[in-house]
Amino acid sequence: MQVAPVSTSLLRAVSSILQWSTHFGVSDTGTSELFKILHKSFAIADGSNDATTSIPTSLDKAIAMVNTMKQPKVSELLVCPECLSVYGDWHEMQVSHCIHVAAPFHTQCSRRGTCGATLYRSGAVRRPILVYPYISIVESLKAFLAQPGFSNACRLIASESSQGSIMSPSDLFCDIYNGSVWQEFVTINGKPFLGESSPAQLNLALQLNVDWFQPFKHTKYSVGAIYVTILNLPRHMRYKVVNTILVGIIPGPREPSLHINSYLSPLVLELLQLWEGIQCTQLMGPHGSVQPLTVRAALLSVVCDIPGLVKVAGYLGHSARLGCTKCLKPFPTAHFGEKPDFSGFNRDQWPKRDTPIHRRLANQYITKQIAAKSI
Repeated sequence: MQVAPVSTSLLRAVSSILQWSTHFGVSDTGTSELFKILHKSFAIADGSNDATTSIPTSLDKAIAMVNTMKQPKVSELLVCPECLSVYGDWHEMQVSHCIHVAAPFHTQCSRRGTCGATLYRSGAVRRPILVYPYISIVESLKAFLAQPGFSNACRLIASESSQGSIMSPSDLFCDIYNGSVWQEFVTINGKPFLGESSPAQLNLALQLNVDWFQPFKHTKYSVGAIYVTILNLPRHMRYKVVNTILVGIIPGPREPSLHINSYLSPLVLELLQLWEGIQCTQLMGPHGSVQPLTVRAALLSVVCDIPGLVKVAGYLGHSARLGCTKCLKPFPTAHFGEKPDFSGFNRDQWPKRDTPIHRRLANQYITKQIAAKSI
């Protein structure tokens, strides 16, 4: 029997129910039960007609009905509850205890051991204690670019810039593409990386966003979100939810105390892959042909609050001696445990942080690691 196409009114009704359940915090189970009740109610009232059989009977079927874009797979990565080390998909992992070594080259042999924390809950059913849901940014970009007109929308800014319709930085700053970082980022083969792209080549600038939120009321439970926006999109499209790439959900109940390097590691590997370039397809026009496309992407900016910036970029906290993320002004303490002295606001004497300083400190860290390894 041929299945009848889904009507526009049914799509709008299903979409409204999904928005309602999200707005009022209805659980996934409750939303699925609501769709089952609607399906049975219409079946009793109108019989088994095409309209009734098209009503979804679960939340997954409802989302698949209203979402025309192919959704990338969500990987459930295993996380150590003690040191927060991230492993592969827990369904495929055979390790039961954490084997991460935090300080493999420590001068004291007693501190070179593995973490050893238990990764799974006790019981007959094998369930991990912590899971890190991760979505491949490469697969997400491929899904976005397969939508009609999406690749052309990413080329609008470069096209307007080459035609001179975008004001220069000396005239007015109205968006990120007016800044010097966008204009002078890097050149590839003598051409600007973020300049006008060819029909078969597209270079993207990405923005990383990290923030934590409280998913539940009346309890302290913090969950983090790692998501990416495409800066090439026009401003009226850039920050819409449908155009935002959700990369991962940092599990709770507490925020990581120092950094989130383990959660960023899968994303960093994919960003390196995107810098080299990936092959995907683009759909030209609403009913156009599928054409091959080479996509390269670079992380241009990181946007988050100060606590999030400290964890993402590896800075010290605001209460540390060198707690500023923009300069190297020290904030000393008179005695151990006391509050730092934040006085002395003579900004002309504050040494600024810059790229050479970051590279010098990184090289010092690598040198110390090599020296400790040789002991």
